[in-house]
Amino acid sequence: MDVPADAEGETVPIDRMDSSPKNACLGKVFTAPTVNTRRLICKRCWFRYRLGLPFAPVPDIHGKMRSPVSRLLLQPARPRLVRASGKSAFSLIELLCTVAIILIVYSLYFTSGSRHYQARQKALCQQNLEHIYVALKMFAADNNAAFPVVTNAATSEAPLSLLVPRYTSVTEIFICPGSKDKKLPEAKPFAQRKISYAYCMGRTINDGGDQLLMSDALADTRPKETGHKIFSANGKKPGNNHHRFGGNLMFCDGQIQSSPAEASAPLVIPPGVTLLNPKP
Repeated sequence: MDVPADAEGETVPIDRMDSSPKNACLGKVFTAPTVNTRRLICKRCWFRYRLGLPFAPVPDIHGKMRSPVSRLLLQPARPRLVRASGKSAFSLIELLCTVAIILIVYSLYFTSGSRHYQARQKALCQQNLEHIYVALKMFAADNNAAFPVVTNAATSEAPLSLLVPRYTSVTEIFICPGSKDKKLPEAKPFAQRKISYAYCMGRTINDGGDQLLMSDALADTRPKETGHKIFSANGKKPGNNHHRFGGNLMFCDGQIQSSPAEASAPLVIPPGVTLLNPKP
């Protein structure tokens, strides 16, 4: 008498079934390969069967006594989801908190409205003004110590455009890195375009280190008393090259100072000098 075929299509003789305690099924399962699929089977029964040793018949899912490797007894193994322990699990709340911290740090250090970001941009802006001053000095050397002048100029682009391309071919220095102004074509005059800096037209190289020559775009072009607003105080135009964190001031001797949004000293505009803002 035989039992139904096992997983590999073999017939299991009844004389190899032995229900003695020493051959009893241990009930411990493992994954064993078969022709059609992988199945869970008692480890002891499987190896006793494969070695030709007696093994205990066990009931299948229908209650009938079958070979432990019978297809009717064993069901295909299903994928099991393993849940991480409480200590190692990374919960949704922890993930959201991590993302929130990353966003906060990013906004503090890398957005245009952050103090740290604008501090770095001010340093780069200062380098721009230093390069512009070199070109202005060369212009003054060729023009009786006078800096560029264009009669009836309404904005700073017209006089400063005279520096290009003879005294400098690098136009990116006229765009403040803290602003959102568009890049200028290289080595081409920009009188019809927009730059980022204000300019005191009518100055000479001999006017002294306390006289303003250039600066970041200003809130307006009127003379200022100490404490008056010279740059944007809320991050909105005009005068917001560095959002609400002030800007740079360059004087006739080439020195550059960082200033808050409010003037730390009076800003005087003498006769013959016109303070020009860039185009809005």
